[in-house]
This record gives sequence, structure tokens and C-alpha cells, in this order.
Amino acid sequence: MSSKPMLHVTGPNGEQVPICLFPFPAATDELISMEEWLENARAFAQSDPPPAPKPTKADDVFRRR
Repeated sequence: MSSKPMLHVTGPNGEQVPICLFPFPAATDELISMEEWLENARAFAQSDPPPAPKPTKADDVFRRR
């Protein structure tokens, strides 16, 4: 199990996607406050496209071929 801090976000199809908060060491001038990070995360989440549409019966026809 990883000792790095992880955050789980909801993916486009409702699945939980793990994200490592600190994937690599950063230089001191690259670090931001948690408040700034959360503001950026909220802005990014609001710009995400809506979830993918549910498959229809017409989609099933193409999958069988």
C-alpha cells in the first residue's frame, strides 16, 4: 500500500479514480497552499464534461459485429 496521500475523484462514468496528491518532489517555489489547490480542483471539476451517455440497443448491434 502506498504511503503517498491519495484523493479519489469520480470519473466520467461514475468510477472512483485515485489521484496521488504529491506524485513527485516539487521545488519550494512550485508549492501552493491547500486552499489554492482546492480552488483549482473545484474550477477543474466544474469544467468537466457531463458523464458519457448510457449505451442503447443500437449500440449493442454494433458491439456484436
